Order: sequence, then C-alpha cells, then structure tokens
Amino acid sequence: QVACGTSTCSDSNHQGCGGPCGLPSAPACSGYGNEWVCTCEGTVGIKACPTGCQPGVGCVGGTSAAGSSDADSSGGDTAGADAGAGEVVGDASPKECPESVEGGPCDDFSACTEDQCDTSTGTCKHTPSDALCNDGNACTQDSCVASGNNYVCSHPPVNNPCSDNNLCTVQDACSQGKCVGTPKNCDDGNVCTTDGCVTDCTHNPIGVPCEADGSVCTTDLCDGGTCKAGTPIACDDKNPCTADACDPNKNCTFVPVSAGTACNDGLPCTQPDTSQDGSCRGTPIACADGLECVAGTCQVVDHEWTGWKPPLTPQGLKPDPANDTVYHPLTGRTWQRQSSASKINWPDAKKLCEDLVLAGKSDWRLPTAVELLSLLDVSKTSKEALIDLVAFPGTPAAAFWSGTQWSTSGMYVGLNFELGTGGPVDGTSTMYVRCVR
Repeated sequence: QVACGTSTCSDSNHQGCGGPCGLPSAPACSGYGNEWVCTCEGTVGIKACPTGCQPGVGCVGGTSAAGSSDADSSGGDTAGADAGAGEVVGDASPKECPESVEGGPCDDFSACTEDQCDTSTGTCKHTPSDALCNDGNACTQDSCVASGNNYVCSHPPVNNPCSDNNLCTVQDACSQGKCVGTPKNCDDGNVCTTDGCVTDCTHNPIGVPCEADGSVCTTDLCDGGTCKAGTPIACDDKNPCTADACDPNKNCTFVPVSAGTACNDGLPCTQPDTSQDGSCRGTPIACADGLECVAGTCQVVDHEWTGWKPPLTPQGLKPDPANDTVYHPLTGRTWQRQSSASKINWPDAKKLCEDLVLAGKSDWRLPTAVELLSLLDVSKTSKEALIDLVAFPGTPAAAFWSGTQWSTSGMYVGLNFELGTGGPVDGTSTMYVRCVR
C-alpha cells in the first residue's frame, strides 16, 4: 500500500491515497475488511489498517495518515484496552458501509459471495454461497471456495445419475463433467425393416430379398415389413437328357435321364439319338459308297464348288464328336471341331495346323479364305458367333486366321465371325484358328 502524503491521489487497484491528503473528516472502513478510505480532490484511496479499522475512527492501533494515529484523528472512544477489537464504544446509530472504488457498497468483486452491510458497525460481510455457482450441469459439484484473498466458483466433475434429454439413449450417466447416454438398441431382428430412432425406435418396411420358408427353391421377398414366400425358381438347363428339379436343401439339380432315352441332337445325319451320361448323342448315318448324308438322307454330292457364291448358310454339316471333327458335304472339307484355346499370331497358327494330328490324320493346314468363308452363317441374329454352334460348339464370336496371303507382304486374310466381315490383318496380330483338311 502507498502511505498518505507521499504522492498524488490515486485509486488504481485501491492502492493508496496521498498528495495533499490529510485525514478525512470522518474516516470510513472499506468493504475490504481492515482498510479505511480517504478522499482527496474528488478521488478515493484505500489505506490498509494492519491492526483493524473502525468507521468514524479509521485505523485502530495503527497509523492513519501523515504519521497520525487513528485514535488521535477521530477523537472517538475505542476499546483501547483491546487494541485489535475494532468496536466503537457508545455509538449505536446506524452506520453506512464504505463504497468500494469500482463497485457498490461492500462489493468484494467475488462472483460467489453474498455481500452485506452491517449497519450496526458499518462493516461489510461477505458470505460464500454455493447457490451462486450453479452452472445448471448435474454432472458437476458447484461450490464457492476460497482462492487467495477472494472466493471463486468451483465445478469439479461428479459421477451422478443424470438425463441427457435424448429419448434415443438409455443408461444416462455423468462422465467427465458431461451427461452421456448409451444409444438405444432399436434392432427388431427383422430383415424387412430399417431400424432407427427419432423420438423413439422406428422400424420402416423395406422390400429386399429374405428367407421365409427355409427353401432355396423359392424367391422370397419382404412385403410390408414381413418376409413372404415367393415363386418357385426355374431349374432348366435346356438339356433334354437331364431331369431338372429343385432340392430345398441343395438348390437346382440336373440328374441324367436313363441311358438310351430317345432325344434329338439337332444333327439330321445322326440316327438314332439317345441319352448317354446326360448328353444327347447320335450315330452317323452310314451311306453306300459314292453317297453322303445330306439333311438326313444319303445323296450323290458334287464337290465341285468353285462356282460357289457366298454368302451361304451352311447345311448338312456332319459333326463327329468322337474324333472332334466336322465334315462339310458341300465342300468336301473336314474341319477341326474345336478352335484354338487362345488367340495366336499367323506364323504360330500355321505351325499349329501343320503339327496337328487329329482323327488319325496329319495333313491339317490353315484354311483358305474361301474355305473359311464357307462356315459363315449370316442368318444368325443373336450376339453369338455367326457359325453353326451345334456343329462347332464354343466357337468365340471373334476373328479367325486364313492361310490366304494379302497382296501386301506380311498381311493375311482374316474373317470376323462376330461381324461377318473380313480383310487384311498384319501377321503379328493375334486371332483364333481352326484347322482344315
């Protein structure tokens, strides 16, 4: 504190009064306990009283301003025998408490004390109040605690029951000063609903596949939040030599019919056709010398086909599954039934055919462009290969090599069985190949 009489008057931080400031005509105790107030030229200062302060008296048992004692400056009666008692003798009139420099009467600038003026003594009382520290949070312990020469609010977390006011949580409890709940489990165990929570659990129906009857032979679907059995699935492998059915525990089954059951392999020059191990197979019709089977009958066939004009839908092809070959009666050529497994360049295609030994024959070669064109079936409209897929099963809808060289060196004629077009192709390109003899 700054002693009176040493400098100009100042009220900053309540730290002193001075300058031409003598004793106030009526010293008053401040709201800060053992302090008294002096005024000078319109400003207010606060002077500490180490041994006590009394209204109208000032410091008791200590020095007021300019080295004068409080008893001398006031001339009042004090309990001199008890220097620190600070009680006024013989004065029962109401007394006012001093105003603080920045606040009102008795304001100690604490957020959690109840400030009161005792008019019988003119002194201030500052009572700590926990109620003034209420932060509205059930998860904190609100209290007013001393901190140095002042009081402050304290809000340490507590583990109390609470409510987070969220209907979609349960088991609410305090955690680290916050009320936290566990999300409510709204799962109804129904695959036909979407579960959620707004103000309570919701279960909205959805239309998705489900399992109603425990059978793989039906297509079940959710309807209105309920799983309902659907229509039986279709088990059809398009094979007349199998009995198609659905096993509720295994799904579709395709059991071969009895061997020897009549069927139709789609080849007019094989008779009779019967079921064998789930496949329909026929025996090629045997014709007399000089005759060949065409469209199911033995006929004389003219193999002079140099005047043949494409396009032509191949007819009378004679597959021989046992030897993996196909005979073309109109051209007299025998074809490799299966094409190459992958695409290869022209030199490798030529070597593949020259090295091929099939059906006891080793004179296989690359077909000419005209020979390859004789297999093209332009009557097809589907996305599959433009060829008789009964005679040549598994043929890819792609381009095939011929052995015919284009006028440009290194170029060879290729035929596209997807588009039905042909033209020159660089020999380093890769295409499929089917050999002929």
